[in-house]
Amino acid sequence: MAQETNMQMEESAFRELFDQYNKRVYGYVLAIAKSHIAAEELTQDIFIKLWLSAHLLKNVTNLDNYIFTLARNRTLNYLRAVANNDKLISELQSYLEPDYNRNNVDDHITSNEYRKILQEALSQLPPQQKRVYEYSRNKGMSTQEIALEMGIAPNTVKKHLTEALRFIRTKMSLNKAAIILAIFLIS
Repeated sequence: MAQETNMQMEESAFRELFDQYNKRVYGYVLAIAKSHIAAEELTQDIFIKLWLSAHLLKNVTNLDNYIFTLARNRTLNYLRAVANNDKLISELQSYLEPDYNRNNVDDHITSNEYRKILQEALSQLPPQQKRVYEYSRNKGMSTQEIALEMGIAPNTVKKHLTEALRFIRTKMSLNKAAIILAIFLIS
């Protein structure tokens, strides 16, 4: 009974905290991320983190600073992840799309090698990650669309996509030196 009352008090205190900061945190994140969807998801993540670390809040002297520092860090981490994913996609596309104006044999070999490495990496992905990657990259579906299609949470979609891209990036960088060496030896 005492635990139940204590839990209700914690939930009530958290509800007050949420009501007090939710709109402000959302606005702050939106100003940085420039995306309503990202701001919504990040705001939820921030409050989940606050709930899970509620025991640490007792030691916090400036709650405003703590919450907005957490919001800033989560948002910047999100933006870094997005930038890395965009960079990888751009890099892959530049390798996979030969420049027909140059008609360069080296580029064609490189493009084919990267295509093979990508296919090999995709074949090694777990089934869920592979489906998420294919929906995202081949069909151009958004995180929300993939989540609905697969019946999983949007955060799970993001996690699968991030892990798939990390795996592919690792495979590509491990094989980049071998491809450059092969081109050098052929030339």
